[in-house]
Amino acid sequence: RMERLSDAAKSNQDAIRGTQEEIADYRRQLQSRTIELETLRGTKESLERQRMESEDRHHDDLNSLQETINQLDNELKNTKWEMASQLKDYQELLNVKMALDIEIAAYR
Repeated sequence: RMERLSDAAKSNQDAIRGTQEEIADYRRQLQSRTIELETLRGTKESLERQRMESEDRHHDDLNSLQETINQLDNELKNTKWEMASQLKDYQELLNVKMALDIEIAAYR
């Protein structure tokens, strides 16, 4: 009977040792996964910061380009106004020249 108890105790000790090794292995896996998770969180935060910085830069660039477009639009309007004014002046001078040419022709 003692021998059976001794065998049972040895068997239980082997089972306990196996379970303890399994628990240690799970703890190592958990620690590894925790480290991996923290690394991925850091990477995610870094990428989020980069994305936000990139969006801010693009927003600033867009505003700058819109301002440039507005300035060029205003310059175009001013240039068109100046061209119209010069065309009007040219037409008036051409009319004066034609009148003078007619007057000169009349005196010949």
